[in-house]
Amino acid sequence: MKKAFSLIGSDYIRCAIFFVIAFYAVTADPSGRFHLHWTLTNLYLTSAYFFGHPLLMCLLPRLAHNPFRMTSVASRA
Repeated sequence: MKKAFSLIGSDYIRCAIFFVIAFYAVTADPSGRFHLHWTLTNLYLTSAYFFGHPLLMCLLPRLAHNPFRMTSVASRA
C-alpha cells in the first residue's frame, strides 16, 4: 500500500509541470494575464491530471519508464 502511494505521488510530480503549463495556456488571455474560469477543456485537463494519469501509470507501469537504453560516449571509451 505504501509503495502504491509513493508511485502515485511520483506520478503527480512528474506530470505537474505539464499540467501547470497546459492549464495556463488554456485559461490565460492573449495578453498573458491569468484569469481562472472553468471551461470544458479545463475540467478535462484537471480530471486527467488528478484521476486518469495516476490510474494509467498504476495499470501500465511500463509507460513510466523510457524504452530506449542510452549510454554516454564517455562510458563506451
